[in-house]
Amino acid sequence: EDIGNGSNAIAIAYNNIGFFIYLQANQLKDEKLKREQYIEALIYQQKALKIRDDIGDKEGKAACYINIGSVFIEMKQYDDALRNLNDGLGLALEVGSLKRQREACMGLIDVYSALGQYKKAYENQLLYSDLKDSLFNDEKSKDIGKLEAKYEMERNIEEQNRAKEEAAEVEQEKKSRRDNLQY
Repeated sequence: EDIGNGSNAIAIAYNNIGFFIYLQANQLKDEKLKREQYIEALIYQQKALKIRDDIGDKEGKAACYINIGSVFIEMKQYDDALRNLNDGLGLALEVGSLKRQREACMGLIDVYSALGQYKKAYENQLLYSDLKDSLFNDEKSKDIGKLEAKYEMERNIEEQNRAKEEAAEVEQEKKSRRDNLQY
């Protein structure tokens, strides 16, 4: 059985389907229908989680746990939400994914606020803010690095073009001298 790129694509598809169903459920007014949609979203997220586990994709597993936790928040099943969000946070910390850590903290803020545990909600808010700033700084550093690389490449191209023009001028000058000597 192929558990490489094909399975990863299937996990992504399941994750996206589950997320889409979750978003659709959030728009519904009928609580029974909304709950049914959340359960369907959970099924797809759990399928994605199983594949991520099979292929050893820890960051992908973290994303699945966080998504599952988010669905449980909407269903007001806070114990399940906490368990999944903490599992996602643990994996995100293990692989060093600031993005997933930030997402987990967002969910934990919601859970702890709903449970009236405001100190824990505040602690996660502080961590979320730090992670958001770190991600912003990382993204800006990458953007600056890309701009520097682009500038260096353009400068190298300009230098090469200048060198070619100078070589062409020298060659033209040599040809002119030869032509003048022949006359």
